[in-house]
Amino acid sequence: MNKVAADVAQALKTPEVQKRLADYGVDVEFMEPEKFASYIKSETARWGKVVKNAGIQGQ
Repeated sequence: MNKVAADVAQALKTPEVQKRLADYGVDVEFMEPEKFASYIKSETARWGKVVKNAGIQGQ
């Protein structure tokens, strides 16, 4: 795991960060960089299809 990912994982474990996120209604799940990259790839494909099927175009 790279340093940035390790630092983020550590920060997300602290009570202060957990409380702040909870106060905003945010539910965070840490993912290893490889898992996150895979998730982004699958979500891009998924939502790309929705955008294409709806005929949405950028401005």
